[in-house]
Amino acid sequence: MNIMDRFANADEYEKTIYKKTMTHKEACLDYLERFGSITPLEALSAFHCFRLAAVIFKLREDGHVITTKINEGRDKYAVYTLMKEGKEHDG
Repeated sequence: MNIMDRFANADEYEKTIYKKTMTHKEACLDYLERFGSITPLEALSAFHCFRLAAVIFKLREDGHVITTKINEGRDKYAVYTLMKEGKEHDG
């Protein structure tokens, strides 16, 4: 998925789906279930979360299998992907 598609998803999520009553953990899991992956900038845009890594940590503690891939392009950032049951993971 290219960066413009990611921001379009985040913008649409923030405008139509995100509810201010959702916790960051609830919003992040919902976003991952809808789109499969998330970056820190998407989390900031979609549901105003500055600490995505901490939210991912909590979701992993709850038993969700989420992989981390570091994008090493011009800008370095993490891409977190929710794994479906039965797939291998990194942690």
